[in-house]
Amino acid sequence: DAVINNYMPDLASLDYRLAYQGGASVFRYIASTYGRDEITEMVHLLKGKVRFEKVLRSGLGVGTNHFTHSWHRHLHREYWPEITRRKEPGEIARRMT
Repeated sequence: DAVINNYMPDLASLDYRLAYQGGASVFRYIASTYGRDEITEMVHLLKGKVRFEKVLRSGLGVGTNHFTHSWHRHLHREYWPEITRRKEPGEIARRMT
C-alpha cells in the first residue's frame, strides 16, 4: 500500500508504523542487490553500535540518500510492473540544471 500510494519513507524515517515491513523490505533489497553475505557483515557491524548510515557507506559503498532512492525504485519496479520497462531520467539524459 505504501509503495503503490507513494508514501514510503526514506530509510532514516522508518517509524513504528512501517518499521517491521519497511525493515524487512530493506534487507530483502540488500540481499537481492548486494548478496546475503552483506547482511551478515552489516549485522556484525551494527552489533558494535555503529550507525546504520556508516554501515551502508562502509559495507555497500553508498550513502543513505542513494540507497533510499535505489530501494524505492526497486519497490516500484516490484509493485508497478509498468515501471520495469522504463528508465530513470538520469539513465537516458544528462541533467541540465
